[in-house]
Amino acid sequence: MLEVLQWIYGPGAEADPYYLLLRDFVVLMPWWYPYMWLGIGTAVVGWRLLRRFRLNRRNRAGLTRVRARVRRLTDGPDGRVALPGAANDDHPALGAHCLSTE
Repeated sequence: MLEVLQWIYGPGAEADPYYLLLRDFVVLMPWWYPYMWLGIGTAVVGWRLLRRFRLNRRNRAGLTRVRARVRRLTDGPDGRVALPGAANDDHPALGAHCLSTE
């Protein structure tokens, strides 16, 4: 990396304060520093994916329970699905006379 800085700044690099700052950063930066940030980013992304996977799995289990309960409640006497009528079909405003086109 120091060779790249030398190539960029040219022969008068030692007099440039920006070169000196970048050189100090390159020299003092340990080799594992980029890998540390890569590891932190991977851990954050992995944690979020794991949370999403767990939530989706929990939702699938809940939906399976609800479907089984609905099927058990709607089983008719002859083994077919027997859905009950609407809960508010005895309300006078929802009677057949409201559905007429007259």
